[in-house]
Amino acid sequence: MKVFAYSANREAPIEGLYEELGSSELLISNREQDIRSFEQYQKQLLIWVGNDVQTDKVFLVPKPVNEIFRNWVENSNEVKWNRKETVSKPDLKIIGGNELNEFLNDMNVEEEWDSVSLKPGETTEPSQSNSSKPQDNKMDNNSIGLSSHLVVIFVSIIVIIISIPTLVGLKGKEIEQSEADKAFVEGRYDDAQNLANGVNKSYAKTMAVAIKEIERVILSNEPTPPSPNESKPDKVQQEKLLKFLQNANDALQALQLTTPPENNAVLWTRQMLEIEGENSAAKNILERVIEKYLGLYGKPDKLPTLSQVLNTPVLPQTQLKDYATKEQRTRITELLGENYWSQ
Repeated sequence: MKVFAYSANREAPIEGLYEELGSSELLISNREQDIRSFEQYQKQLLIWVGNDVQTDKVFLVPKPVNEIFRNWVENSNEVKWNRKETVSKPDLKIIGGNELNEFLNDMNVEEEWDSVSLKPGETTEPSQSNSSKPQDNKMDNNSIGLSSHLVVIFVSIIVIIISIPTLVGLKGKEIEQSEADKAFVEGRYDDAQNLANGVNKSYAKTMAVAIKEIERVILSNEPTPPSPNESKPDKVQQEKLLKFLQNANDALQALQLTTPPENNAVLWTRQMLEIEGENSAAKNILERVIEKYLGLYGKPDKLPTLSQVLNTPVLPQTQLKDYATKEQRTRITELLGENYWSQ
């Protein structure tokens, strides 16, 4: 496994935290907001790393978080890092991605690191950094050894919580949401819920759902039971669910709700529901898509557009409006009338 620490004079032209450049290459975003919140994505990135670091995987990591990332890998796998004296540039070319190719060609690779397996009894001495605390982030073998199903559920819930957009612009509310996110990740669920209650009703409700799921699944160490007519997703399907969830969140943040046809939030949640019909994370995404549309088109002159987008097919027998919460259904009825639901 290789890590290239890079710098660039512009933001990487990708959506979300990272972009897969091939079957074994990953470019991590250098956007300022992603750098600031980088430590929140530890579990998400470690799942992509996997347990076998002696592979041909290549990670392009922004230099400010390069040391943090390597410490994560070092603490969760029996490896150490060797820094190359002579830095090379990975030979990567993305077919059809001209803007991304230009970025890869223009970026500066400042450090190159190779992972090396530790010998029996050998230990590492991770370098210290003000922004990185390896001793606090160290993951024991039990946490790494959780079943894939539990890991997917845990990461899915964290992705949902930290990707919920702040619905108010006040600085105090933004701080409260950030503190609530932190409390949730640290397992201080009572604090997380109390802080979320001070942000807004939508955020408080989502936090309550996430905490309930964590307590039922993670703390009890019991996987989510499948519905009577549905089998539990296997390991391959679970990995797909995690990838589709990340894609759906990225599309939602980019306001790609139902378009473009090849990359939008409804498309990715549809693929999740085709694997697991009662997937709570997918339904949460759809509720947030509806909320976005109510904000965009919930005005008298835009109601025809609202009606059209809410009729977007999700599964063969369902439409987007079918995934509205009780509160959202009330608002939709006030805007479009009672007869809308029979259309």
